[in-house]
Amino acid sequence: MVSIHTQWLDQDGSPLPEALEGYTGRMAKITAPNILSTGGSGTATFAITPGNHQQVLKFKGDILGTEHFYVHVSGFSTWQSAGIGAASSGPLQYRPKNYVPIKVPVLDESATRIGRNLNAYAEAVYEWPYRPEMQFSVFDLKIKEIQVVGDSPDTAQNIYPDTSPIIDPDASMVQLFFALLKGKMRH
Repeated sequence: MVSIHTQWLDQDGSPLPEALEGYTGRMAKITAPNILSTGGSGTATFAITPGNHQQVLKFKGDILGTEHFYVHVSGFSTWQSAGIGAASSGPLQYRPKNYVPIKVPVLDESATRIGRNLNAYAEAVYEWPYRPEMQFSVFDLKIKEIQVVGDSPDTAQNIYPDTSPIIDPDASMVQLFFALLKGKMRH
């Protein structure tokens, strides 16, 4: 499952009329370089209408392990021909035929690094440029241990193997040990 949050407002931030036809978004699993899933198991579409909305997209077999996704918005509403398809040839052959520029988050590494030099817990800084598409990845996080530490480091206890692990509210620290599994596909 993937939760999609859409926000479509006027340029000044005011609400748009609900009668606008809207757009169609598509999210597809990337199955190989420049290849998107074409079947129902790896592709989902969603309506984009004025206002703030949240939709949950389910994929057949759900998301297992590391997956890479592609998102773009077509200039057609869901009740029209969605206009989803690739440009025929040339340098844009792997890009959508019809698209609407969308704001996408792009990490500002320099600003993030500066912020974290001043405060180790500073949040990442993102720019929000308009782009014709967006790609993102979901990584499988394999938890190895969850250690709860009491007053001294000698009191660390691994609670992950417990059937119902509970973190003691009096614990001074919780340590999470994990392995981030890499995907098989290279970008």
